[in-house]
Amino acid sequence: MGTARTKANNRWNAKAYDRVNLTMPQGRKAEIKAHAEARGESTNGFINRSISETIERDISGIAPVSSAPIGDMLCAEALKAIHKIVRTTGESVAEYVNRAVLVQSKRDETGISLGVNPVTGEAFPSDEGKR
Repeated sequence: MGTARTKANNRWNAKAYDRVNLTMPQGRKAEIKAHAEARGESTNGFINRSISETIERDISGIAPVSSAPIGDMLCAEALKAIHKIVRTTGESVAEYVNRAVLVQSKRDETGISLGVNPVTGEAFPSDEGKR
């Protein structure tokens, strides 16, 4: 890239973006980079998405059910499915998981109201599933 082009890019970046000097323990940067790349993201994109999702969650007032990262709660197949969908829909992982849980909860409530266990598909042995 020529000097004039570099200068023009630097001027644009100074106008369009804020810069943050982030300090972290040795080795963390490589861990973040590998994590981001495994999900098809740049390190910068991953950090910005992580910040956005955390702010969104904090503002919503919805506390996480678990302090474990979503990757610790779901199997690899589920994580791959989530990431495939969110790349298509443009949702954040948090938005998708929230939507999926709400939709599945409604389906489960319907099955339960009909006396069917939504996990097994079998009728409840008594009226325990009916409300």
